[in-house]
Amino acid sequence: MDLQGLDHSPGLSFQAKIWERFGKPVVFLEGHGLRESFLVISVARCKFRLTEISVASMLQAILGGSAHSFNVKKLGDRLFKFSVSSEEVGSYICQSKSFECEHFKVFFHPWGNGGPQSMAELQAWEQGQASGCARDSRNMKQKKSYADVVRANIGHHVPTGDNAIPVSAEMDYQENEQEALERILSDAGVEPIMLSFAFLRKITNDFSQEIGRGGFGVVYMGFIGRSGKVAVKKLSKTDEVSEGQFKDELKCLIRVKHKNIVRLLGYCWETQEKVVKFNGMYVLADVRRRFLCFEYVPNGSLHDYIKDKFHGREWDTCYQIIEGICHGLYYLHNEECISHLDLKPENILLDADKVPKITDFGLSRHFGIGQSRIITETIRGTLGYTAPEYLDKGELSFKSDIFSLGITILKLLKGSTDPPDLQSWHQSLDLDCPQVKTCIKIALLCVDNDQRKRPTIRNIIEMLNGKETMIEMVSTVNGNSRNNSGPSIKKAKSVNDAHSMDIYVAPLPQRITTEANSSASDLVDDQVQSMSLLAAPSPLQRVTVVPKGSGETGTQIRSLGSTEISKLLDVHPLELRFPFEPYKLIERPMTLTNRTDHPVGFWIIPTNPDTSSHIHFQSYFLWRGPSCCFQIMEPNSTWGAVMTMKQCEPPPWDTCKFEVLMIVMSSEEPLKHLEEYLTSRKLNMDSSLVKRVEELGGEVHRAMVKAVICDPEAVLHNQKFKPPMLDFRHIRYVDVHPTEPWILMAQDGGHVSIWNYQTQERVMKLEVTRVHTPATLSRWARGSTSDHWWFVFCPKFIAREQWFAAGDTDGWVRVYSYTTMDKVMEFKAHDEPVCLLCVHPTRPLLLTATYNDEWIKLWDWSKNRKFENKFNTQRHGSERLMWHPRDTNIFASVSTSNVKVWEIRSSHPTATLKGAKKGCYLYTESNRHLMVTLTSDWRTSEKDTSQIWDLQTEECVHKLGLSGSGIIDDIACHPTLPILATRGTARTVCLWDARPTYRLQKIIRLKDTVKGMEFIGTENSTRLFVFLDREVTIVKIDLGTVRTNT
Repeated sequence: MDLQGLDHSPGLSFQAKIWERFGKPVVFLEGHGLRESFLVISVARCKFRLTEISVASMLQAILGGSAHSFNVKKLGDRLFKFSVSSEEVGSYICQSKSFECEHFKVFFHPWGNGGPQSMAELQAWEQGQASGCARDSRNMKQKKSYADVVRANIGHHVPTGDNAIPVSAEMDYQENEQEALERILSDAGVEPIMLSFAFLRKITNDFSQEIGRGGFGVVYMGFIGRSGKVAVKKLSKTDEVSEGQFKDELKCLIRVKHKNIVRLLGYCWETQEKVVKFNGMYVLADVRRRFLCFEYVPNGSLHDYIKDKFHGREWDTCYQIIEGICHGLYYLHNEECISHLDLKPENILLDADKVPKITDFGLSRHFGIGQSRIITETIRGTLGYTAPEYLDKGELSFKSDIFSLGITILKLLKGSTDPPDLQSWHQSLDLDCPQVKTCIKIALLCVDNDQRKRPTIRNIIEMLNGKETMIEMVSTVNGNSRNNSGPSIKKAKSVNDAHSMDIYVAPLPQRITTEANSSASDLVDDQVQSMSLLAAPSPLQRVTVVPKGSGETGTQIRSLGSTEISKLLDVHPLELRFPFEPYKLIERPMTLTNRTDHPVGFWIIPTNPDTSSHIHFQSYFLWRGPSCCFQIMEPNSTWGAVMTMKQCEPPPWDTCKFEVLMIVMSSEEPLKHLEEYLTSRKLNMDSSLVKRVEELGGEVHRAMVKAVICDPEAVLHNQKFKPPMLDFRHIRYVDVHPTEPWILMAQDGGHVSIWNYQTQERVMKLEVTRVHTPATLSRWARGSTSDHWWFVFCPKFIAREQWFAAGDTDGWVRVYSYTTMDKVMEFKAHDEPVCLLCVHPTRPLLLTATYNDEWIKLWDWSKNRKFENKFNTQRHGSERLMWHPRDTNIFASVSTSNVKVWEIRSSHPTATLKGAKKGCYLYTESNRHLMVTLTSDWRTSEKDTSQIWDLQTEECVHKLGLSGSGIIDDIACHPTLPILATRGTARTVCLWDARPTYRLQKIIRLKDTVKGMEFIGTENSTRLFVFLDREVTIVKIDLGTVRTNT
């Protein structure tokens, strides 16, 4: 039955009568001053299964109020007790006698007429039931059930006979809950519903998948239907979360409805009576279960977004987040009169489109009409976001949220969860942008010590909309006259008056956070009289740099084309830092990115060949000297260029500069003509080139790259592990332990060993024994096979069990304990050699495959190696298997000609990428499923690029290439960070920042052939393992900027 479809009009009219007569609503209020009046509802007819939840929904439809307020408990068959706030209201309800509609018919009855002995009789009955003993003969001669006692008073109203509906004809209420929740997910206008604990336990798989944790509870993933997801918050069983606090949060969440506030779908508020022993007696204890069910917001919290150093925090996204938070706060303050009181990045979630949603209303307060502040003695909240007047005087107001908003905006602008530091803004923001200036101004005004000088949320919305608003400010006086109650406001000036930025900067108040007291002065120096804010080098615009002395001038980069197109072009970095070491060839990567839908020609040329002779552009290991380099790039592609400093003893006496011209055309043909034109004659950059490009129908954009010398000590050095060759033959397969510093290796002849790559010592060694079946013995007797051609393939750690598994030439899989070296199990998996194994990250599942067999098989070792499913690759053997890093019900198989994506419960692929090989899942912060592949046809122009595919659309969305690397023939992706490694045929490994900026971070030249690459599979891993023929190179990665040295 559709409980939400009940007619609520009777409830509204009845509740209005109650309010008119008694001045109070029909709700059950715990701790109410008046004695509770217990009532009984008996159900004569209904079209759904009777539970405490369904009866509560019926009462809500009849009487109004909220369902959980009636505190419904089952007494017996079709009998339920409920309660209201006072006896007089309860008596008035009983006067209505009954209520009937097409869905049900019910009768109301008082328990003991609400008399003074009602509570005593109820408690005596409950204690008698709990102890299993008969009542004292002085009170009761014969033991009766609670339902019997009620029937004695109201027996003629209890439904029997034809009025009773058989249980078999009733609908399963949990199914009704699921249907209702699915309807709520699809319709934003449907109200939250009351959910049962059993239903929440079912959809969360007994609360098995934790997705978040806070001070007052844990959040679990819930699944509705085939694709619906919800977040279920289980509140802690501590006294910190009182019943009153839960009610406040629930009431607030039910009433708020806004796109920037997380949506409540349902709630569970159950109390189960449990028999416990207390002071030698059995008593009934209440077990409370409190849950909130929210919409699932996939992109985590704003705190995670800020903290993740690999996030491409583009300004448009940051501004969208700031604007969304402000609109959500405006709704709370102006529409609902609610102050959140715990606004911080952890309590702001981001959906798939980075739309912010405010959550966690456990500390929120509702302000009455005309009420502007609340004084409290209980200080709650988060230090660092709590307003000074709240900490000092316990004063709460809407301006408390404004202070928290300011701190949140400052941390988002800085791109760090550390205390705000204005000096670091220029690294990620273009301060010449009006929106950036507006947000800085808003944030600094919000954190004023004096709450009267903070803007209201209406003021902030007006400033975001570009409207002027009057806010009281204290002007800065020359050091002698200062108002310490608030920040000083100063107009910032840039170094070049022609590019001055009309923004206001101010020091943060001394009291921001307890941990920031020592560094608050770093934000803005109170003593300075003027301040220069330098715009960061945007992709194509670099404003004047600070002069270091008299006579020095800065260099300005100009964009001559469309501003919209210029935002889609990127040159990184604008400063090439060479860690100089004598007599050493030093390379530094430079990345050129084209995110437009047009081909772009990148032209790199030194501004002064005389001072640039020591640095060259390198391609295919051939010197091109100081002459220009021209590269044509396809739409949505990234190209890495290598700038190399020649070997020399003293460091270069001067730095050099390279100009990068980006020429956008409608097709590649004009660019090819332009390349011939550029290489055949010398052009004047400001006239001839621009004129020629305009004649061809294109436009020009420019950037300037500066080469400088830096300290070589800042470079991380790789660690190398080379096992003694006396103990081993050739290393064939390698795996890395996810938590221990161990490498698992398989060599010729069935030898398997584990080595500690930090201590360079062996941990374990054993020889895998061959299983001789009649078939293998027969072949061996005929001389068609021998142990010399028998190998162990693809050993894999099963770390959580302290095992490792390996396949062999005969198609068997063996599992050993690496602590005891005992064989745990073995089974025949294929008729061909088992060359591929893939262990599920959390479940006892194992994928097996061969190079020639078309079948991939899934095994469950917890069910005695039970065969679970198989997947047909359609005449294509497999070369790689991998689980999806986020959705572990999905895996991918890579063959020589395509990549297929599978769901473990289906035998049909969900996506197929034809013509691709060497696939690898690319980690993303969004819900997009991306995969990096290589082309399977070396004859095409894509042989020297890697392609990034959107698996949902099966389209190539970007390409990566490196000048000088030749054909790219292997890739590796980090499982939990957007880092990509590519291997070229020229013994080159490249590390890429795989965010949407797609920037090349490091080039590693190796002396031997690379057999494989693997990132260690943990979130905190910063190492790439490069496997050579007789050694392993371990590349350390700096998460801020990928820096390595080989």
